[in-house]
Amino acid sequence: MLERARAAATYLASYEPQAGVRSLADIVNPAVLAYVTELEELYNGGEPFRPVLRMPSGRPANR
Repeated sequence: MLERARAAATYLASYEPQAGVRSLADIVNPAVLAYVTELEELYNGGEPFRPVLRMPSGRPANR
């Protein structure tokens, strides 16, 4: 998937300036924001999740 996103960003930046994509970040950032917003709606009452400074390493413990 990352390869497809890189290819799209490279193509769009070079040949389709009206797309507004100049880098991989222009594709990734809006997609991540949309997904996090959806997760906040589903699991946190529409509120932002509590900020963390560093994610714990390893797999989460089974609940």
